[in-house]
Amino acid sequence: LGRFYRSHGQLENSLQVLKEAVDLATRFGDLQQCAYSHLEIAFSDQFVGNWEDAVSEIEMARRQFEQVNDRHGEAVSWSELVAVYSERESPLKDFEKAQECYAKAKELDPETISQFELTEIYLQTGRYAEAATASLDGIRSCAKDGYIDCQAHGLLSLAEAKWSIGDLQGARSAFNQAADLVAKSSDLYLGGRLLYVKARLLVREKRLNEGLAAYKELIALIEQVKTRLSDKDQRSLSETYGYIYDELIALLYSMGAKDPPNRGRLASSAFEYAEINKARQFSESWGRVFIGRMKGTLPAELGENERKLFSQRDRLLAQLDISSGTTKQIEPADKQRLEANLSSTQDEIHSLLKQVRQVAPQYAAIAYPEPVQMSQLPLRREETVVEFKMTDDATFVWIIHNQDGGRNDLISFYKIPRPRAWFVDRVSTL
Repeated sequence: LGRFYRSHGQLENSLQVLKEAVDLATRFGDLQQCAYSHLEIAFSDQFVGNWEDAVSEIEMARRQFEQVNDRHGEAVSWSELVAVYSERESPLKDFEKAQECYAKAKELDPETISQFELTEIYLQTGRYAEAATASLDGIRSCAKDGYIDCQAHGLLSLAEAKWSIGDLQGARSAFNQAADLVAKSSDLYLGGRLLYVKARLLVREKRLNEGLAAYKELIALIEQVKTRLSDKDQRSLSETYGYIYDELIALLYSMGAKDPPNRGRLASSAFEYAEINKARQFSESWGRVFIGRMKGTLPAELGENERKLFSQRDRLLAQLDISSGTTKQIEPADKQRLEANLSSTQDEIHSLLKQVRQVAPQYAAIAYPEPVQMSQLPLRREETVVEFKMTDDATFVWIIHNQDGGRNDLISFYKIPRPRAWFVDRVSTL
């Protein structure tokens, strides 16, 4: 059940039932099942970016496997630590430590543990031929076990390795095979990874508009998942997948450089994504403190309606998720009813937010940040704003000026070849 909830993006429910599984296994003294439940919790923690919590759960599982002499379980635990220390979104990234964990896993269970575990390290360190080989080994192993999701992940890694060595045709072939398998899966993370690889592949195929659409679809999926998480997990998810916004902004900059007539429009779109990402990160961290205090500015009836509508929306989303993943075929009429009710509820929420913005604009600005467009910046005559967006690869700068009190004009949108880390190193010494 915990796996089912996780695969459908209901991570709070997943964590809750998995913790109940730990409690039950502990009560009956079943250390092996308790350990596997801790591993499942770790998987969910990684999904939302709670990496430190994931390490704690994995270490707990590893110790319990050791107590019951389950060498395979120990190996799986060490293997999962490889992921924690090698995934591109992990803040605990340490390739040397990941290699050490892999060696321990391989020693415990040489038959099960393969170089497939090291694919992510190979991809991030430029060892693309080794990444391709490891991916193929993993695909064959997963196919032998009939594990469709595992095969799809292997094919997506193979696609990344292929395009990195210049084999776009091979990358497209691997991706298409993965897409066919993902169509048979209900796993939300796998679907998200497919979108991410699709966007990056399309960019490398120079199909930039299609790549842009894929990035936007992926961001919409992430934002949808956020609505079902606790405040802490929303913040972790924002931090974990912030690099996707960075890649989207870099793509828009690249498109603008190649299309001067549309450069201004693309720069404005990049600015909008940069601002909405920062606004949501603030809302999901410090903003929660302000939201709690400012909620009292809402009239009681409006606040109750807000709680009721969002609760109703989440319940309908959960019902649609469960119906799409169950083996029992839902009646078309029932699915249409749920979708119609969801659409109606979304319309009511839209109307509610209009009221909230009128009655409590400061609360609404933090709780429900809106896209900020360059043309809407409140600049007065002869005022200029300089906006920075730092990413892992470069820094982007917008200079916007209001000459006569009328419209705002984009003076410049350019890239500085200095990554976020370059600025952090210098600021941290002040």
